[in-house]
Amino acid sequence: MLCLPTFVGGVPIHMICRASEKVAGGKLVRLELEHDGSRILRAKITGDFFLHPEDALGEMEKSLAGMQINASEPEFSSTLAKVVQSESAELVGFSPEILAKLVVNAIATCEAGENK
Repeated sequence: MLCLPTFVGGVPIHMICRASEKVAGGKLVRLELEHDGSRILRAKITGDFFLHPEDALGEMEKSLAGMQINASEPEFSSTLAKVVQSESAELVGFSPEILAKLVVNAIATCEAGENK
């Protein structure tokens, strides 16, 4: 897990946080978030998983943008699950619950000031 600040004039304005996890079947799922200390500004989901249709991944990333960073894991999971359902997406190697866990872990890493 990694947390990197974006600086303007020596003051951090955005935090970039990363988390990853090996899930069942040995698949690796990675998440990178950028937040402003209050809301998620951007999310990027990568890894060696499968998703159909592929466009659903971008919609899942967009669904996280704007969410409060102090939302609960079930709230993140519910938001992501709604996208999966609305896009009729098939996920292989990961789930909305796994992604929600990564969101919470990435944010917690930033809040703890970890730079691993």
